[in-house]
Amino acid sequence: MDNILKAVVNKWGNMLYCLVVRILIENIEVAIEEFAYVQYNHVRPHSYNNYKTPYEARYGWC
Repeated sequence: MDNILKAVVNKWGNMLYCLVVRILIENIEVAIEEFAYVQYNHVRPHSYNNYKTPYEARYGWC
């Protein structure tokens, strides 16, 4: 009986661990995408683009 309980606890523990890791990875991916799209391409000016954001330089407005 003790071995069965350990097996069940290990299985559920592994499933919970995988779920937590998956949630963390999804959150990290969202944060990276948000930084790359919003901060880097729309907010942060670049000297290469005459101190315009890449979005402004590409579409020529502002």
